[in-house]
Amino acid sequence: MKVQPVVISLPIADRRTSYDFYRTALEFSPIGELTDDGVPEPLQFELNGGLRLMLVPRGGFGWTIGNGQVATA
Repeated sequence: MKVQPVVISLPIADRRTSYDFYRTALEFSPIGELTDDGVPEPLQFELNGGLRLMLVPRGGFGWTIGNGQVATA
């Protein structure tokens, strides 16, 4: 049985700035194919074999969680 990774999603304001920060300052490893802007889509980092961090622009966060609910600010 293959175990699916846990994905923690956080809202972001800017894809490029967030990508550069998490990759350079925190040395997280990005995963996925790069798009035209040089940033993977979806923007995810593998933290270890069972944990990923996905960064989602604020405007698309509700779309990402489907029928789930977004916490209030």
